[in-house]
Amino acid sequence: MKSKIVLLVLTTLLTFTTRVTAQNKTLKDTVVSRADIKPSFMGGNKELFDYIDKNLEHPKNAKTSDIKGRVDVSFIVEKDGRLTNIQIERSLSRSHNRKAKKLVRKMPRWKPALLGGQPVRFRFRLPVVFKTEINN
Repeated sequence: MKSKIVLLVLTTLLTFTTRVTAQNKTLKDTVVSRADIKPSFMGGNKELFDYIDKNLEHPKNAKTSDIKGRVDVSFIVEKDGRLTNIQIERSLSRSHNRKAKKLVRKMPRWKPALLGGQPVRFRFRLPVVFKTEINN
């Protein structure tokens, strides 16, 4: 009788452990769009805007034409802050899209999102605005 109870407890414990492990593996790779704390550029939004102002390259043809507007770039902020899976969500032109992707690709690591106190993969959408520069 005692051995049957021990066997039943061990079987139940093993089943529970297997389910928790499977859930953890699923959560490990899940990309979220909501978190307790969203990912952020090191130094905050002001530093992000300064980075964009200093590093955004305008396409050569855009300087002579009147092309201006916004490219929305989405990417995953990984648990370690790396930016991966960079995609264009809203397009302006091929050359503007390339410059916006290049800007994001060269960004330093971000602070990752937190969910339940743990870093998680987070899909982030960043508008990159191209303005016509007028030099007097």
